[in-house]
Amino acid sequence: PHDIYIDDILFNDNPDSRDAISTFVSTDITEHIKVFPNPAHDKLFVSGFNGECIDVIDVSGKVYCSLTGLSGKKEIDLGLLPEGLYLLRLKYDDFHVIRKFLKK
Repeated sequence: PHDIYIDDILFNDNPDSRDAISTFVSTDITEHIKVFPNPAHDKLFVSGFNGECIDVIDVSGKVYCSLTGLSGKKEIDLGLLPEGLYLLRLKYDDFHVIRKFLKK
């Protein structure tokens, strides 16, 4: 079991665990990923991502949508999402990259 912190949000699969974990993902991969505009209204765009899947997740952990088979610049329709803070989980083969965005 591991705790994963993103800013001050805790993702934990064992509520009794507070062990620190160390993760490393090459900045060559992650620095090229752009999520815009932020805050977003109806559409969110992701560029520089060539992984398998993108999940849109609220801060309680509910997955609103999972997008696969994407190529080029990715466009995500946010029209049905309620306003609030969300996470994009960008999935590669053996790791995930998380980006935050605000839906207005």
